[in-house]
Amino acid sequence: MLPGLALPVGALALGTWFRAEVATGTLAMAWVSVVFAVRWMDGWQTGYAETATFGLSGQVTALVALLVAVAVLAMRRDQFQLMDSVR
Repeated sequence: MLPGLALPVGALALGTWFRAEVATGTLAMAWVSVVFAVRWMDGWQTGYAETATFGLSGQVTALVALLVAVAVLAMRRDQFQLMDSVR
């Protein structure tokens, strides 16, 4: 559950610097690359759900990423106020 929450919040945080498409695409590519890399390091012997990405270490990493993204959003919240004036 935590990676599923960390990815969109991370995309919002990156969206304060980059266009939304770039931020989302970058995070999606990074996530897919990490999942495949971890599975490759396991020798393709395990399924995706049994890899470290979905285990305790992956969940803790996703929690840390989520907390960092929330902190970035809190610090750069003024960037979203600027977007409101564009509409």
